[in-house]
Amino acid sequence: MTAPIAERIAASLVESGAQSIVLVGSRATGKASAESDVDLAVIGDGPSYRLQIDDGLLVSVGWATPDEQRRRLYDPDWLGTHVPGWRQAVVLHDPTGIAAEIKAEAVRWDWNPVAARCDEAAVARVVGLAEEVHKLATALQEKSDLAAAVQRSIIALRLPHAIALRRRILYGSENHLWELVACELGNGWRSAQSQALGLGVVSLDASCKAALCLFELAAEELRELFDERQLIVVEHALQRAEAL
Repeated sequence: MTAPIAERIAASLVESGAQSIVLVGSRATGKASAESDVDLAVIGDGPSYRLQIDDGLLVSVGWATPDEQRRRLYDPDWLGTHVPGWRQAVVLHDPTGIAAEIKAEAVRWDWNPVAARCDEAAVARVVGLAEEVHKLATALQEKSDLAAAVQRSIIALRLPHAIALRRRILYGSENHLWELVACELGNGWRSAQSQALGLGVVSLDASCKAALCLFELAAEELRELFDERQLIVVEHALQRAEAL
């Protein structure tokens, strides 16, 4: 059973100085399979992230101070998984009530205080990927299949995070991110994403073109937020893509 495993590991973490410990992820939500990871968030001073095997299961243990745990609720790089994770967390050890306070803050959390920061982060991610578009275009022109496959994958894997910030999507686990973004943006995105990630029978050239299509869709999604410099950078990348 997972609960005894989590509780046993929690007991050892208390001996290592943990102030509070919560179970997060699929084991906390009741959606775990027999092979699902055991994910523990620890409040205290310790190694930021550690993996171990216990009773044949992968166990992840992430340490952070109370201030850092709270900060992540409002950090665009973290909030997509951190907010739902804390909302659904199961408290295993919390003698001072710190974990309960953070969980309550996650439940009260909404997008308004972080909306501007999330838009800025989404824009930065898409503009930053313009460089990968140029690299992909060059790789295709030079028939460098390995480089093209790498750049295609980078674009396809990173763009959904930007869309999630812009569309205000909390996803809990990256396993859910791709489907949630596809549901939000519709069949055009879903089809391009599937091809860019190599699902089905698709050539390298077609999958690369699909990744470029994703970039174009993301650029349109955020176009109204670009400043003049950013728009020029994105448009230049789109022109490279269209010339292929």
